[in-house]
Amino acid sequence: MKKDGVVKERCRLIHCGNSLTFPARMTGMDRKTARKYRDKKHAAKATVGPRSYRTRIDPFEDVWVECQGQLEAQRGLKSYALFEWLQEKYPGRFPDSTRRTFER
Repeated sequence: MKKDGVVKERCRLIHCGNSLTFPARMTGMDRKTARKYRDKKHAAKATVGPRSYRTRIDPFEDVWVECQGQLEAQRGLKSYALFEWLQEKYPGRFPDSTRRTFER
């Protein structure tokens, strides 16, 4: 699946009077793929529906109820403070690299 920007660039190159081969080569696409997008006449993202599955396991799934309890008890609690609390409560389980995932 090519991103919308690549497909738009290919369309721009085709509308400049180029054949299908040149724009496909310039955007790193196979000619058959370029032809498919040309014939569909709409962007790449429109052809893909939303996912109905998770792409990764949630590392905070089993402790999220505790986190919600902390958030309800302390309204002004910041995400990084809550993450530090989790690291203290479960040492070694949540490395610093998972903090951004927790904040999301």
